[in-house]
Amino acid sequence: VSLSSGLWQMASGTNEMDVKLRLAHAFGVYPCPIKDAVISLGEDTFAFCVGRHVALCHQSRQRLCFLGRETRHRIVTAITKSHSGKLIAIGERVGSGDGSNQHAAQISIVGVPKDLGDNKDVKDETLKVLHPANKKLDIIDLAFTGDGKHLVSLSSMPDCTVAFWRWDVEKLMSSHDLQIPVSRVHVNPSNVAQISVGGHSYLRLWDFNAWSHSDQGLTEQPSLFPLKQEKAMKVVDHCWALSSFLCAASEDGHIHIFQD
Repeated sequence: VSLSSGLWQMASGTNEMDVKLRLAHAFGVYPCPIKDAVISLGEDTFAFCVGRHVALCHQSRQRLCFLGRETRHRIVTAITKSHSGKLIAIGERVGSGDGSNQHAAQISIVGVPKDLGDNKDVKDETLKVLHPANKKLDIIDLAFTGDGKHLVSLSSMPDCTVAFWRWDVEKLMSSHDLQIPVSRVHVNPSNVAQISVGGHSYLRLWDFNAWSHSDQGLTEQPSLFPLKQEKAMKVVDHCWALSSFLCAASEDGHIHIFQD
């Protein structure tokens, strides 16, 4: 059961009709759970998705505020942070607002405010908005490169498009339609031009070369498993550890570790 709710503070001016609503608290996930719905922004600070919003919680100061961005007719479908913790990328499904089922996918790059404990009205911190080629498919995963200059996105089936963006100029550098059910992308912490992609019967590395004319700059590397083994297994999730180890969990309960 999905749940989205919020408590609103009311501040009245001298005129009884002068009423202002400010979001004070929220809980729940809508319409369904997403990957990395809770992400750490520091030793005692974390961000979490709730409905259309992204909440910022400062534990030691016991403060809760919300990331400044447009939220009307939007649903969060993916989220990630930069390694510095100063940027958050949010995959969004934007509704038309006219009651129809029309919607479009986009990615918002938002700056994290320095004072997370500030209870004042949060201004819009959106820096850039990226628009995928196929706007009908949700963005299901995101990953920044280690230097924070590029962003990798993954769209849902049937295309399952891996896209490599230079987000500061809203430029799509390269993309490739995998057309297989993959669900996770990461960037090698030691190599900003290498992407790991995992999912059902699939775990591969992709290299990005801006000067390559083959496959628009993205090159798929051979399977990390023997082909028969890869086709028979389902990679539930994977991550990079200690900057040089790729760890993959399969549905049968095994953890596979590869050294870069």
